Amino acid sequence: MLEILYFVQEKELTALPEDYTEVDRIAQSNSLEIRHDDGTIALYIGISSDSKMVKIGQTVYPGEPIGIMGTSKILTFEVLEIQEAGKLSIMTILYAGPDNQLIPANMLQGTKVNYPEDVIEKEMNKREANKYEKHSLY
Repeated sequence: MLEILYFVQEKELTALPEDYTEVDRIAQSNSLEIRHDDGTIALYIGISSDSKMVKIGQTVYPGEPIGIMGTSKILTFEVLEIQEAGKLSIMTILYAGPDNQLIPANMLQGTKVNYPEDVIEKEMNKREANKYEKHSLY
């Protein structure tokens, strides 16, 4: 079974797995990277380079499919923050579990993670939210 990964916060795709045309890569060659409006960078390692769901420079939206998990079935997901002097720090990520309780990544094994609509829509402007509701955003 293929697992499709979904993006949560809107912004520009800056790097794809095994694609060397990008100008601004943070991690290794097999990462998919998205720069957010707030300056943070989402880093996905473990997405198949064969899945061509998105392209460099594309704006991706909350809830939009961005890739298919690779054959290793291991996905590393981090959000990085650029700090003074260009240093990177890893931000803590919490996931919405059953009943929308927040769960840290190290406690996820065996847990079904939810994508609450209200969280997805918080990341959108009014025009995007209307298009998302009508299933015409992407």
